Amino acid sequence: MMSEPDQADPSLSALAFAVYFAAVTSLDEGQVSALSPDNRQALLYRFKTGLNQAITDANLLNQPDVMVLQAVAIFATCLRVHDISRSVWILIGTAIRLAQSIGIHRDGASLKLSPFETELRLRLWWQLCSLDARAPEDHGFAVTIENFDQGLRFPRDINDDQLFPAMKALPPDATTWTEATYFLVQIEAFKVLNEVLGPKSTKHADAKLDLIAKRQALETHNAWMNSRYFALEPSSSIQNAAYTHYKTVCAKIEFMILVREELHLHSSHETASIKAPPRGLGRTPFLAAYRNLVSSYSLIGGEASNNFKWLFQTYAQWYALAYSLRYLGAFPTAPEADQAWDIINRTFDKIPYSQKLPSSMSQTGPGRSSIWGCLELLRFQASAARMNVLSSSNTEISAGKTQNKRPEFDNIDYHGNVEQGNPSSSSSIASHQTLTQPISLSHVPAMEFSHMHDMIDQSSDREEGWQNGLFPFSRSALSEMLYLPGWCDVVNIGSDMTE
Repeated sequence: MMSEPDQADPSLSALAFAVYFAAVTSLDEGQVSALSPDNRQALLYRFKTGLNQAITDANLLNQPDVMVLQAVAIFATCLRVHDISRSVWILIGTAIRLAQSIGIHRDGASLKLSPFETELRLRLWWQLCSLDARAPEDHGFAVTIENFDQGLRFPRDINDDQLFPAMKALPPDATTWTEATYFLVQIEAFKVLNEVLGPKSTKHADAKLDLIAKRQALETHNAWMNSRYFALEPSSSIQNAAYTHYKTVCAKIEFMILVREELHLHSSHETASIKAPPRGLGRTPFLAAYRNLVSSYSLIGGEASNNFKWLFQTYAQWYALAYSLRYLGAFPTAPEADQAWDIINRTFDKIPYSQKLPSSMSQTGPGRSSIWGCLELLRFQASAARMNVLSSSNTEISAGKTQNKRPEFDNIDYHGNVEQGNPSSSSSIASHQTLTQPISLSHVPAMEFSHMHDMIDQSSDREEGWQNGLFPFSRSALSEMLYLPGWCDVVNIGSDMTE
């Protein structure tokens, strides 16, 4: 195919170029230079161009087939590493519709297909569903939840060499870790995420019971995952990454449940004419958000699996980042502020998206449709609020009036080492204690984003709104992104919980 590209089948060419693109994506510049005289960006551009041409030649939109859709799935998985625009989200949605048009979302056995083809179609469909579970969050859009509720079985937990075209039947699920186990753990994680954080009760009286049921569902799923996957004999280092990934998803779910409980409590306080915390901000959800970020950092930082950190860097927890930054903006002298800023800054440093933001904050740049633009604004606001109180607080610190006690975060394994037990366990941290710690400048990000000053100064009441836990995104250039219900809970206070 490489020697005579004009004679190659377009579908096969598309798949080959997608694999080439994925291979280069997984390498850093040094590794690429050892293998090719071309630099990494040149190779990525060449393979992306070749893939685009092959897809065009294959007439994908009018004549979709499995092989080209496999190429699109591989390409979209890697594209999120490089592209922060909405094109990835749109591409995944298009691929899902094309897959549905040829029945990929249906059981191949019912279509009289061979076991081999049936299994390949299942793997393709669930990979597209997994992609759709992540990409929308980068832009503040809801997940296509119905994709996880098609009644379609999961792929078999078997190695690739156990699949071949002439096979008469599929082998049973393996009792050890296989090449497919991580993929299955990822599907399970996204599935429970959608089930628990999906549509919630709209009736205020049912909100508390709804949240209790969601937490019970998570605990039941945890127990099943521990017995099905995490008790298996390890055969690859990626098992640690799989466990950490699932633990991170569970930490995210627990955090979001606590946010919704805080919002429910806030509305109850309002009803009872009791002074409530600022607009639903609570210390318990803040601690849960920190746990979520710590678990996530072990993936994006490479501790769990250095070979796959390029992929995990697209799994950043923007819910937890947004809430933490809102909390630090409202409570800049919180006891845990230093450690919270540390994990936030480390996370931003590892996210490819955030590294591109300063040059993409223009009206037409790729960052305009990315949630990370909003996160940088939140980060700047929280940093500004912290700097505003440093002068008076440092006076007290210099006089020795502040006790130097360690806050509750010391109970958390910062480096994200996998602990045995329930991945979502959060009860080990007592959130009712109140400790103090000196304010430090070491964890406040040094920002020189002059354009952010202009955006923040557009309204004279922003400071007052921020202290009430409300950032007036509707007046910013990025308001178009904030449509995801979860974002309403975290940033726009989730008004549906208080009606």
